[in-house]
Amino acid sequence: MVSLIHKYLRSGVMNKGLFEASEEGTPQGGPLSPLLSNIMLNELDKELERRGLPFVRYADDSMIFCKSKRAAMRVKESITRKGKCQLTVHPKSKAKMKSRLKELTSRSSGWGYEKRKRKLKEYIQGWVGYYHLANMKRLLLVTDEWLRRRIRMCIWKAWKKAKTKVANLIICGINKYQAYEWGNTRKGYWRIADSPILKRAIDNNKLRSAGYATLIGSYLEWHPK
Repeated sequence: MVSLIHKYLRSGVMNKGLFEASEEGTPQGGPLSPLLSNIMLNELDKELERRGLPFVRYADDSMIFCKSKRAAMRVKESITRKGKCQLTVHPKSKAKMKSRLKELTSRSSGWGYEKRKRKLKEYIQGWVGYYHLANMKRLLLVTDEWLRRRIRMCIWKAWKKAKTKVANLIICGINKYQAYEWGNTRKGYWRIADSPILKRAIDNNKLRSAGYATLIGSYLEWHPK
């Protein structure tokens, strides 16, 4: 819905047969204006109801009834303070996103590296593109950290045999003693994925160079500043 509204706002207008780009605001008399007003002023409606103030509103035109001029001025002051409006991602959408990423990084999927990277990139770009107007930088950073751990877990499992793990750890810059120790460990995949050794062997830069997409990376493509 947010993405659709954004496209509508940027679609431009026809003025006397000529196209004009939309830099800000909505076209006069357009059907989107009342919808945006209802979205933006929904919280105001709830606040006025909570205070027990009688009011009527249509789109962005409203009347609030108070018992005195002094009360009216106090209400006006409290609801017209300038603030910054921020969109957020609904908790259910966050949970659904994390659940899908968990499916894409399942140890039992049987996918190779390239297929997993492609699937992750497609989903991440689509999800971030849909929600990119929301204030979610912190969410993406935290989720990326969790996602990298799951990717390391998949890679560790793909190495399978102890001798393959030892050889790959050495290739990744781990000394032979530690490589042998960790390559033969009986600790579980998820625990190993968060170990200092594997985080050093498969660090963030190596994952990025290998082509694994990140949520924050996709977000910064929409917000380069």
